[in-house]
Amino acid sequence: MKDTDKAYFEIVDFLQNADSKSLLLKGISDDAKVQLMLKSLHDEKLLRGSVYLMHMKKDGIEKFFRPFNIPGRKKIAQSKTYGEEIRFSDMQLRFYKLKSYTDFLINEGQMDSFSIVWPIQSAVGNREDIANLKKYIGSADVKKIILITYNVVLQDTEEIESIVDKVIKLDKENDDPKVYNRRIETAKYNDIRKTALSGERW
Repeated sequence: MKDTDKAYFEIVDFLQNADSKSLLLKGISDDAKVQLMLKSLHDEKLLRGSVYLMHMKKDGIEKFFRPFNIPGRKKIAQSKTYGEEIRFSDMQLRFYKLKSYTDFLINEGQMDSFSIVWPIQSAVGNREDIANLKKYIGSADVKKIILITYNVVLQDTEEIESIVDKVIKLDKENDDPKVYNRRIETAKYNDIRKTALSGERW
């Protein structure tokens, strides 16, 4: 079974489990994670939700939909603004740009099927942000809350994993080993370079 298929079935199992509310979707396959998450939500008829974009600029919505864009065609949601309802296939999504993990809309109103928080790399290793995420998960009036990492390769996500009901990892290590190995080696190089520039020893 492909890594992507395995992750899809795990996500569907989470969405069908009434006892599980929160999910961390991690791994280095950043585009595939967003694609797979929306496909799974669509297939399970969870069609209305809010997407919280953390520390993004005006083009945050476009960046979220980047995995679905086809070269030569108009970009999805190219001229959409935050807070405006966006139709994607049969789904109705509303995007919010957040500067802090304390800015969530606890009562989403009619958008009550799910919420997605993306990307959450700024919370990795930040206990205050993780505490605020935990508070949101506990108080939000939605069926499912999905936290999705972006550009988190070697960082430890154990503290975030401790606040969610389920963790799914999508690296596509077996599906595309060349890309996987390249991402890992690049991350290791960047870590060494960052350490060297900070004047620390390694």
